[in-house]
Amino acid sequence: MKKIRFLAFKISETLDLELLSSFFKLTRTIKWKDFLKLDNEMIETVLNRGVTDHKVYLYAYGCVAFVDFYEDEIRLFLKFIETIVPVDEHYFYQYVAHYEAYIGDYGEGYLFKSDLTSQMPFKQIEQVIAEAVSKSVALEAMESQMEDLMERIEPLILQMDRGRIKVSRKTLKILGHIISFKYNMAQNIDIYHKDEMVKEHLVIDDTHQTIYQYFELYTRYQRLMKKNQDLRKIVLRYYEFNAARKERQLYLFEVFLLVLFPLTTMLGLPIVRDTLLKIWHILV
Repeated sequence: MKKIRFLAFKISETLDLELLSSFFKLTRTIKWKDFLKLDNEMIETVLNRGVTDHKVYLYAYGCVAFVDFYEDEIRLFLKFIETIVPVDEHYFYQYVAHYEAYIGDYGEGYLFKSDLTSQMPFKQIEQVIAEAVSKSVALEAMESQMEDLMERIEPLILQMDRGRIKVSRKTLKILGHIISFKYNMAQNIDIYHKDEMVKEHLVIDDTHQTIYQYFELYTRYQRLMKKNQDLRKIVLRYYEFNAARKERQLYLFEVFLLVLFPLTTMLGLPIVRDTLLKIWHILV
């Protein structure tokens, strides 16, 4: 029995699969997938050495999964990829996931060494495992960004709870981060969907469910979507608060005008007008 290592990394926000497929001269299928698969021949060209059982899966949501690679081979491959598309080292060093599967003497694949009941060829489940490990990394990156964002907007929530909020560059910047994060989530929502090939094979679907449960992908996804809904409520609450604030300002301004102009006309004193202007700025 042979152990096969899966290592997945987050290397960028997104990957340009069109550019990568063109470089590796991969034929584009009619129904374009959200990943590219590189086999031994392509990998040997990059590493400039002979390899066996090596595979690379590149995903549109910025992740790459290496099958049966050693550390030095991963670095060589990423150094080469960086000549085609940008690679973010911050992502690479921070977000990584691994998994170990097994191949039997006759090519059958096993998700766990303790469970040798599978009789399915390893090549049929390899893609499912690579997909799950990569999605786990993608989720980890989003979870980390969400946690950081929630910490940053806490002062904004406290201000709204007190019924008074100061509109500043910092506030607008935070709102911009919220909207940007929600946009990125909308772009990458497909990372949680099953690959079409899973639906065609019941046995592979069972494998899919098992490996997804191992990484708790469904639970983590639901938790992330719940927090995403909380962000949406915060943004809506801010807009409603700001609209109410503008309405209150308009009302005060009307009262201010009713008081200002007759009074300054009757008294003919600019100092009265200036004083009232200062009072107005304090009120709004």
